[in-house]
Amino acid sequence: MNNKALVYGYKKINLGDDLFFSILFQKYPNTKFIFQGQKAYKKIFKHNKNVKVISPYSPFDLFLSFVDKVSQTKTESTLEKLAKYKVLITGSGFREGSNKSECHKHINNLFIISSNFGPYYTEKFLKQNKQFFKNCIDVCFRDSQSYNLFSDLPNTHFAPDVVFDINTYYPSLSTNTPFFKSNNLCGQKYAVISLLSFEKRSKNSSLQKEYISGIKTIINHLISKNHKIVLMAFCEAEGDCNSFNELLEDDFIKANSYAYTYDGNIPEALAIIENSETVIATRFHSMVLGLAMNKKTLPIIYDSKMSNVLNDLGVKQFLDVKSIQDITPQYFEEWYNNYHFIDCKKLASDAKQQFATLDNFLN
Repeated sequence: MNNKALVYGYKKINLGDDLFFSILFQKYPNTKFIFQGQKAYKKIFKHNKNVKVISPYSPFDLFLSFVDKVSQTKTESTLEKLAKYKVLITGSGFREGSNKSECHKHINNLFIISSNFGPYYTEKFLKQNKQFFKNCIDVCFRDSQSYNLFSDLPNTHFAPDVVFDINTYYPSLSTNTPFFKSNNLCGQKYAVISLLSFEKRSKNSSLQKEYISGIKTIINHLISKNHKIVLMAFCEAEGDCNSFNELLEDDFIKANSYAYTYDGNIPEALAIIENSETVIATRFHSMVLGLAMNKKTLPIIYDSKMSNVLNDLGVKQFLDVKSIQDITPQYFEEWYNNYHFIDCKKLASDAKQQFATLDNFLN
């Protein structure tokens, strides 16, 4: 492997971001990827022979830190010098006031894949990032609104989110897993409900209460239509489980539901969505996966990153989290009976363009 690439992104055992990494590693099998993240990622990517996971405070990580301290490197760290190329593959890496992005600084040979920009509030933030993007090799946004802010830069372009092409990388998913077996889920008609905790995410307890109330209305109606329910947490670190624990305090919901927390088993998590009939999607990538897998998908918008993508797709069937408590069984039944599927094959094909420039360097 002559090419080496250092990977940046959100590394908190989050299904959406872990899919970003997995797709990147599979797409370029002849590139050696250096991935600095928690020890759990060694297990998650153990089958990817082209990935070197460096866990924090491992002997190698401590050695790199020592070298940097001794050399007092100002421009590039020792880790960055190990790789010719750098890839930042992230969704919401450029939000004003957020510290999620690892590399808001000048880094040589950087590619940015499948990102959105914002929300932002000041022209200063916009100008700083414009200069940052200008110094990258390539920047591919996942929605047109983000792209339009920087379309005058020749190294920027726009394509659907990378995960819309999920079937290329995970074409066959087995239900021969502990979750399916222990819950006797095979052959059952069920809905996946991906959850967020607004109390943990934004310290908004009133919105959390309204959110749980609206989700309960949806769940109760689905159960009345003979659906079982899978309550799904994409990211335990962000408190997704808190919401399904609240829901499971209701004995009727508990009797008809299964709780699933993503723990790094990507194929199992995908199989749960693939074998569902309906997806109620609060998580951004639960929306993407539901649409890509041709499920009846009801997005619950909590952030402009979701509405921007839905606008690009021409999807008008969604709920706003701020008004979710007002949902009625009649509204949900009308949505369910009149659902319009979108062209998943075209989306998957277009999503490949996220890697159009990177192909020229890593292939």
